[in-house]
Amino acid sequence: MIPSEARLPSSGNAASACGKVTLCGEHFVLFGAPALALPWRGGELRLRPAGSGCPGGRGDPASASRMLAAWNVAREAAGLPTAGACPWTVDSTIPPGAGLGSSAALSVALVRAAFAEAGTGPGDPGLILAATQVERVFHGRSSGLDPATVILGRPVLREADGDLATVLWRLPARDLVLARVPGTRRTAEAVERSLAYAQSRPDRFRALRDEAAALVREIASLLADPPGKDGACRLGSLLSRNHAMLVELGVSTPALERLVEGALAGGALGAKLCGAGLGGVVLALPPPGGVEAVSAALARSGAAWVLPWRVSDDEEAGT
Repeated sequence: MIPSEARLPSSGNAASACGKVTLCGEHFVLFGAPALALPWRGGELRLRPAGSGCPGGRGDPASASRMLAAWNVAREAAGLPTAGACPWTVDSTIPPGAGLGSSAALSVALVRAAFAEAGTGPGDPGLILAATQVERVFHGRSSGLDPATVILGRPVLREADGDLATVLWRLPARDLVLARVPGTRRTAEAVERSLAYAQSRPDRFRALRDEAAALVREIASLLADPPGKDGACRLGSLLSRNHAMLVELGVSTPALERLVEGALAGGALGAKLCGAGLGGVVLALPPPGGVEAVSAALARSGAAWVLPWRVSDDEEAGT
């Protein structure tokens, strides 16, 4: 079954945020390489007033205690006093634990709510800094890429030095397909595996990190300045190479491999796992007119769900 993009009913002035998809560079971004992420509007997280307490609504990736801690980090960033209870419940159509940015969306929504309460507007850089601090409550560390992508609503390149810049999407190929493997994702274990690889094989890891850096920059260039009709094919091959590098780190699984292989057998120009790995989602780049064939192949390969996705024309207007 291929679900349509989920939408929540109107929630008035409640803070909200979209999801994100890491296009390339995951894991290596934690070791000084660049990475590139896209906003994903196929899901949305919204905060709703809960009166008191923090029930942690559908889609909430954190426990009530961490939610309160995150809310207080957001309040501190907005210059507000510490709260004894979190006044929000969460409604979300961003699948938790899938690598689609549920924690980043929650962090951004909390920051937006705190600054709205304070009656101040720090601008995008201030929001990104605050949301990055909040996301660390959930993950322990954050590169800032995911919150920035959610806040800016554009493809975002995080450079090795931490600088963030939006990226133009001018490549004619705008159709992508997401497919989720059954089960839950094991983010902490995935990060531990990449750390263990880096420590046990430092020379090989440095080579992979350097290759990943070059790959991310080439993809950013392809999106902004397509070389012609072969641009989509090149993007597909780079995505597949990025996947092979993540496989070498040990963060893929048989279920993810079945989806990647199924997508390629269905005609995809490239496919890769997205996010931490050890579960979550696979992203595939279909050829022109090939969305249905690639989607069907992913469904046959055991995907829990398959979602075709067209990158918005708005994302061509990045600066």
